[in-house]
Amino acid sequence: MKQILLLLLIAFSVSKINAQEIEATTTAGKKVILNLDNKTWDWANPQDGEKPCYTFHTADVNFINKTTQDVYLYYMRTGVKGQIKYIKIQAGQDRKLESLTTKKKNIYDSGNMLQIKYDWVVSYELYSNLNNYDSNEIELLKGFDSGNFTIEDCETKTIKIQD
Repeated sequence: MKQILLLLLIAFSVSKINAQEIEATTTAGKKVILNLDNKTWDWANPQDGEKPCYTFHTADVNFINKTTQDVYLYYMRTGVKGQIKYIKIQAGQDRKLESLTTKKKNIYDSGNMLQIKYDWVVSYELYSNLNNYDSNEIELLKGFDSGNFTIEDCETKTIKIQD
């Protein structure tokens, strides 16, 4: 019986020693560990296996136009000068703002991330010269619906526009 246990112990040890793992790099530059014995692989850095929206801190917001007219949605990151953007949303339709930034590194405290907030205003009018509006003046756009939002990584938030 001792001989069988000793033989099993030796066989187990040899199989562990023979396990071949190789570090490799993908074409995208991500490090992986290849296990040649069982033909599997895993990420060398577990964060590399996450969705890109987690890595790059992005998310989507879906605006639904519940009105009977086409509208213009103006939006911007709170407090960022000259960054008012807009999209047109047809009556009864929806539009998704994709890959909005959710967080950014705090330049004063490198260990923390700052949550980004967005302001939005909906109007029936197209304002052709948005450069005349300062960072705190998005609310000066004549709109019938407005608000603000924050989003979490990889989340899709839905906001209904109503008059």
